[in-house]
Amino acid sequence: MKQILICFLILSNFLSYSQTQMACDRSSDSSELVKFYQNFNGNQWNIRTNWLVPGKPMSTWSGILLDASGCIEVINLDRNKLNGVIFDFNFPSLRKLNIDYNKIRGTIPDFTKLSELNLLNLAHNELTESIPNYFSLAKLTNLDLANNLLDDSITLIK
Repeated sequence: MKQILICFLILSNFLSYSQTQMACDRSSDSSELVKFYQNFNGNQWNIRTNWLVPGKPMSTWSGILLDASGCIEVINLDRNKLNGVIFDFNFPSLRKLNIDYNKIRGTIPDFTKLSELNLLNLAHNELTESIPNYFSLAKLTNLDLANNLLDDSITLIK
């Protein structure tokens, strides 16, 4: 019985790892980053090194870090003059999204496509309405929505 349990645990960890890796697609991530850049007026950013420069890979774009598979793992564009309405990003391997101190408006999406997300920092923007239910983001451990124009607050249940 012990051997069956061990095999099951190994198989389930492998399948979990494989699903995360298969969800990663560099081409889709690149297209999504172009949409991100255009949506937040990238041509007006403080730092936009190599963004949309022909021949420059995503790994050289300022504020972007890739994982071992070459997919987006971190977006760190705080204090960079991002200006636009937030949308539901699709970066399956994204672990950290830090876009605080910008001029991002709109209602915060639930980000269900960001299943690997563990840090979400949208503080000091112009986000409105209510805070989504983030219980579906099982890996989310750091959330900062301070200093926005939100209608409600978060209740933590232990």
